[in-house]
Amino acid sequence: GILLNNKANFRVVSIMNDNKEKKDTENARFYPQFSSRITYPLFKTTKDFNQTITPVFMPVLAPYNNYTDHIAVTNSNLFSSNRASSLMESESGPRINYGLDWFLEHKNNFDLKITIGQSRRFNKDNDDTEETSDIYLSSNLIIDNNKYLNNSIIIDKDNRDLKTNNANMLLALDKFSLGID
Repeated sequence: GILLNNKANFRVVSIMNDNKEKKDTENARFYPQFSSRITYPLFKTTKDFNQTITPVFMPVLAPYNNYTDHIAVTNSNLFSSNRASSLMESESGPRINYGLDWFLEHKNNFDLKITIGQSRRFNKDNDDTEETSDIYLSSNLIIDNNKYLNNSIIIDKDNRDLKTNNANMLLALDKFSLGID
């Protein structure tokens, strides 16, 4: 069935700066945020493999703030409710993250996970109503627990050209290991 992972986060940050060279500052910042990660996992099992495909839809409601610059979407934070890494910041404005997770577990040989997704942010200016991210694709292949291949691809949202492709691999055979990045 449909799974909902709902989060309500209300952060209060108090900042006080005593500086002899500049004017002393004191302020409080309020960062309320509500998000829901809505998924619908579909399973298939045979004697050789288990497979899961999971559509992901994640609305995030957060007010606009003047303290946080635009936070870039990456393969690692695509489905994060808050992409800001500082405790004094919070990602600003409402947005929707959406995509698909596919996981394949071959019972004797390998595991494969592929994630593809995009994020759409709604801006407060009427003339600039939304920002749509590029398309993010990541894959992770693990073979026999000592060999893996990770790949991250970014596809340009406008012309569907390959923008970035990063990969790394590890092969370990007895006493020999080979890593490629």
